[in-house]
Amino acid sequence: MKTIILSLLSFLFFGYTNGQVDFGEQQSFSISFDSVWNAFFYDMDGDNDIDILYGGNRIGWIENTDGNGNFSEFHNVAYTWETYVSATDIDNDGDLDILEASLLGPGGLGWYENNGQGDFVLQQLIWVNTEYFGVNFVNHSDIDGDGDQDVIYSLTCLAPYCESHEIGWFENSDGQGSFPYNNNFISYVIDFGSTYAADIDGDDDDDVVSEGLNGIFWYENTDGQGNFGTGQIISTTESLAYIKDLDGDGDIDVLSKSSNGKISWHENTDGQGDFGIQHIISYDFYPYAVFAVDIDLDGDIDVLSTSKSKDKIGYFENLDGQGSFGTLHTIDDDINDPMSVHANDIDGDSDMDILVSSRTMDSIVWYENLSPLGVNENALTNFSIYPNPTNGILNIQSQKNTVQIDVINSLGQLVLTNTEKSSIDMATLAKGLYILKIIDENGNLGFKKILKE
Repeated sequence: MKTIILSLLSFLFFGYTNGQVDFGEQQSFSISFDSVWNAFFYDMDGDNDIDILYGGNRIGWIENTDGNGNFSEFHNVAYTWETYVSATDIDNDGDLDILEASLLGPGGLGWYENNGQGDFVLQQLIWVNTEYFGVNFVNHSDIDGDGDQDVIYSLTCLAPYCESHEIGWFENSDGQGSFPYNNNFISYVIDFGSTYAADIDGDDDDDVVSEGLNGIFWYENTDGQGNFGTGQIISTTESLAYIKDLDGDGDIDVLSKSSNGKISWHENTDGQGDFGIQHIISYDFYPYAVFAVDIDLDGDIDVLSTSKSKDKIGYFENLDGQGSFGTLHTIDDDINDPMSVHANDIDGDSDMDILVSSRTMDSIVWYENLSPLGVNENALTNFSIYPNPTNGILNIQSQKNTVQIDVINSLGQLVLTNTEKSSIDMATLAKGLYILKIIDENGNLGFKKILKE
């Protein structure tokens, strides 16, 4: 019954289900990005559109000049060496700063402060590289629950000097980007890879999921203040790819990849960190990078991946919202050495566009999502809304008593809800297109598009 209801809602809400999303031709840039390792969609200059941040032998960002995916400004932040980047608000001033992890050369781990318009000051060091050590991954989370973003890292001891690696975190001690020069150790691992933080066990603090040569593990934040338990096994045969709620049950599942070509996911069966058997998504894609997002805007999470060995990028559709995935939908099968992959709305039309980096080609490319948002407004419940567009209170008039009002964003995520009211306040939401869903006293549903100004 649940599957039938989800499928019906997908048809009524989005106008299509189990259909392939069409993407445009590869769009590239005129400059060489100097061995780019990764690239992400972020709003770097605070103008409410999506720019591109990248790292490699250079850290920089590309400005989306009109919010429609037209790029004209290239901003260099720093020249580095084999650098992985991420972005978050380190100093709590409302803009995105840049975190960097350098595997080689001076620096190691640091951050660059954003003045609010995409101009960045010189690197502020968190950890200084030594002769034999480097940092190969950086992420962020409020590990100690004090309201600011701390820094998670993986530290690599370079062969042939040693083989031990470690994961840990640095505390943002004042919420403004001051990091004491001592790390908080989590675990030693062998041949470390990526690290993510999320509430794995449902106790309202962020735990850590990581990988090593001997599998995928998660570490419980035992007190909510950054003291971690021993690693708990998720898989002993695969590498960590990404984390996301893939089956729509409200907890975090784990995506994995393997050297024999598989993409899989592991269900968090009880929401407390007990992981079930491997669910195969694909046997022969040979994934390199994996990202999870609602590509087709049907309200569930699909899986997007690059394959370096096949020079290909594509996605797998979540057919039922519960983690049953379809066959590969190819986006591009002629992209040389694709590495990182990310998705966001780059051209302001409320659907998911795709961003890919290629280290070998020194390039970043993106693909426009050509499918319409496709929401079919319907009159299962006869109601009207005003004002639309709105910048605050949205009023609802209905012939039947309204028992619930939901606002859903373009990712299919519930962002606001009210019960037994005739209005809803959207003032806190970002500008853009949303869907209003109401439920009346008879259980009937109605949908309308809303533009938040």
